Amino acid sequence: MLAPVRGWAILDGVAYSGEGHDEVEVRPAAGTVKDPAAELDVRAADARAPGESEERYRQLVELVPDAVAIHAGGRLVFVNEAAARLLGAGDRAALLGRPVLDFVHPSSRDAVAARMRRAAGGERLPPMEELLVRADGGALAVEASAAPCRFEGRPAVMVALRDLTATRRTERIQSALFRIAELTSVQPDMAAFYASIHAIVSELMYAHNFYIALRDEEGGTIHFPYFADAVDPNPGRIDAGKTLTGWVLRTGRPMLVPPEVFQEMVDRGDIELVGSPSLDWLGVPLRRGDEVFGVLVVQSYTERRRYGAADCDLLTFVSQHVASAIDRKRAADALRESEAKFRTLAETTPVATFIAQGGALRYVNAAMEALTGYRRDELLRMSLADLVHPAHRERLPLNDLAPVEAASDGGEILFTCKDGGGRWLALSTGYLEYEGRPALLVSAFDTTERRRVEEQVRDLAFQDPLTGLPNRRLFVDRLQLAVAQAHRTVQPLAVFFLDLDRFKSINDTLGHGVGDQILIEVGRRLRESVREGDTVARLGGDEFILLLPGVGRPEDVNAVAGKLLEGFRAPFLVAGSELAVTASLGVSVFPGDGGGGEALLRSADTAMYRAKQEGRATWRLHKPAA
Repeated sequence: MLAPVRGWAILDGVAYSGEGHDEVEVRPAAGTVKDPAAELDVRAADARAPGESEERYRQLVELVPDAVAIHAGGRLVFVNEAAARLLGAGDRAALLGRPVLDFVHPSSRDAVAARMRRAAGGERLPPMEELLVRADGGALAVEASAAPCRFEGRPAVMVALRDLTATRRTERIQSALFRIAELTSVQPDMAAFYASIHAIVSELMYAHNFYIALRDEEGGTIHFPYFADAVDPNPGRIDAGKTLTGWVLRTGRPMLVPPEVFQEMVDRGDIELVGSPSLDWLGVPLRRGDEVFGVLVVQSYTERRRYGAADCDLLTFVSQHVASAIDRKRAADALRESEAKFRTLAETTPVATFIAQGGALRYVNAAMEALTGYRRDELLRMSLADLVHPAHRERLPLNDLAPVEAASDGGEILFTCKDGGGRWLALSTGYLEYEGRPALLVSAFDTTERRRVEEQVRDLAFQDPLTGLPNRRLFVDRLQLAVAQAHRTVQPLAVFFLDLDRFKSINDTLGHGVGDQILIEVGRRLRESVREGDTVARLGGDEFILLLPGVGRPEDVNAVAGKLLEGFRAPFLVAGSELAVTASLGVSVFPGDGGGGEALLRSADTAMYRAKQEGRATWRLHKPAA
């Protein structure tokens, strides 16, 4: 619970005054406060909350991480440094007096204007995602909340802005990289694979002009199995010579070439112009082990689309997956041609490959050594079963006595490495004659990272990202199972619905960063207050819900409720400052308060609101309507 502030406080060069949290007086600070004790009067709103000194209060208000702006009459009258940076203004004074809607994207302008009118009318507005336009013209996704205030003696609106641009870009990159990993986990049709990679890269960066160049096995020529360019047609097969593509093939290093660098290389005789000159040329190598066998390239012909270091890093990551897919295709073709070519190719491919006879390893390539951590001589003294996790040994494809022409997919198996760690491998198996006897040929594709990403995606679907607790979806699933079991065993269960008291004032006064830390700590305390088999979930906002199977007797419910509320007695320590936080709790018990999960949730919710109405910081058991 926050203590109301009366007097003046300094935040980002602005002085704030007022009583409580509904409306504050805001005016520019006149300078350093000489007598802080005389200027700042902080009083506790709750007798249970310790008094806070001026210094502690200053520390709390400085925790606010967001950009803050104030507008009156539709024009900016104050912005802090964070807001100026967010809006792309070097001098925040240049923003003052500007219409607020100048910085709002046309697609959001009507909605923002309506919210401005509501805030100017005295309404506090919850956070909402909006699209702004920076001073340099760039689009900016933000989360904006607004509250009425007074600035220099007249009504105004204070707005807190949180930049969502990086968050949205990270989400897009994670999604795209996951799809790229999926594409390269199997051996696809290469033409379709190239087109899919082009489409995914185009979602992450400007890649309208995109091509793949491969070195020919013999001679110094290169060809282009995929070529998309707005200016030049596919050149077919050319001499690598002194082209930029040839330069990357020779050096094995990524290259970002703006016009001035290109001209310097031409003047030195390092390269020659082939085709139409681009504004920016970005190429990264495709590798097979230490050998560079191709180049992945994007180009820009316009000033509006320039590349930087981040684009180079992203394209380098993509090139690893493209190289893996290309190399797997080549490996499969070579294996069909002859066992002799297989040995040469297997030693250079990054895919772990081995031959087994009767379960014993007869051949392993360098990638297999790198994958498992064992030396080749160690592996050749082992059996395939020695490398596989005990739980997966029954799934081993060990029938090497009945050769077949078609390869089969052995599924994913967990291998144990020399360091004790595990790697998930997708086994592609086939049969061949090895030294005159039937043998099993296996290519092992490492799917550990893909599985990790998939697990993260699944966790996000069932887990609250802030607290790590189950979310509403997972809680409802568990509640339905618990109710079904309670029906069968004729055992009770209890649902506890917990809501923090006056939590909104914490977010409004100290910012969402402080509020988030409190929510994380609440989740931790609740987990420590219940049994291992109980479920603690966050429904959203400041609402938490608990499922306790086997709890139903009045004395048990009373004991659990008391223990949960007891966990709020200790103040919450945030950035060296103590905050008093209380909660209201509602309880429903199966079967008396509902025969199904949704009914139990509604009953517990109703009981919680009764606890708030009757004083807060307490709990109430649901009472069915008469």
